[in-house]
Amino acid sequence: MQRCSICRGRFKDNTCLRCGADLTILLSIEQQVEEQLKQALSQLGNGNLAMAKLAVERSLQLKREPLTIALYNFINSIPLSTFQSEMIEFENEFSEIVYYPIMFVKSEYPYEIILGKLK
Repeated sequence: MQRCSICRGRFKDNTCLRCGADLTILLSIEQQVEEQLKQALSQLGNGNLAMAKLAVERSLQLKREPLTIALYNFINSIPLSTFQSEMIEFENEFSEIVYYPIMFVKSEYPYEIILGKLK
């Protein structure tokens, strides 16, 4: 939310500068919507269609965003059995890769590079 939902004025520190409305609850809801959407995308990427659908539904209960509606429609268009079989095929295709982690230090923070090589 970039402006007050009551008067469209600017806000600072969760309070509208024009009308003085406390926007703390609305900003909290907006943050929850974003977290649920991220959770849905993460679950979808992990192949957990049921949890992705649940997270999208929670997000839609709070706020109806176009991206969330599109994701909800996409998830509902996928038959669960098809999705699960495609994820299994994907995992089997990449199970032939062996990962070799290499650690190095740049400044004071360690970084890890994962190199993949076919068996």
